[in-house]
Amino acid sequence: DESWNQASATVRGESARTAIENFDISQEKFSETSSRAAFSELSESFRDRGLEFYGKDFYYKFRNNLISNLVADQNRDLLIKLFCVEINNEDDEKIALNLLKKEFPRKSKVKIKPIGFKENILIAKVFDINETKEMSDLLIAKNLSKQTCQN
Repeated sequence: DESWNQASATVRGESARTAIENFDISQEKFSETSSRAAFSELSESFRDRGLEFYGKDFYYKFRNNLISNLVADQNRDLLIKLFCVEINNEDDEKIALNLLKKEFPRKSKVKIKPIGFKENILIAKVFDINETKEMSDLLIAKNLSKQTCQN
C-alpha cells in the first residue's frame, strides 16, 4: 500500500489522479494477474490524458517503489522465487545455480518484475538489465526446470 501511495502522489492529470484516489489497492490481491481487470480500468483514465499507466507515468514507479520498500523494510537480502518454474532435481539444481551465476554475475544489474509475495518471499521474473534474457526462461530452455504455470 505504501508503494502504491508513493507512486500515486506523482500522478499528473485530473482524471487519472481522481481514478487513482478512488482506487483501493488494499482490496487487491498481491498479484498482477488477479488485478488485471482493475488495472485495465485505471489505465483508461490515464490514456484519456495521454498518460501511460503501465509505463513511466505510474506502474514502473509503483513496481520500483515496491521492490525498494521490500528490501529496505526487511533490512536484509531479498528472497526471490522465480515465477512458474521448478528445478527438476538436485543435480539440475547445481547446474542451474552455476548457469545463473555465469549468465547473471554478482553485482550485475537486473530488472525484477514482481508477480506476488508469499511467506516473505517475492515471486518474480528476473531479467538482465537489457531484458534480453530472463532467468526462468533460461532454465526451461536448458531443460533444468519445468514450467509450473499454465499459459
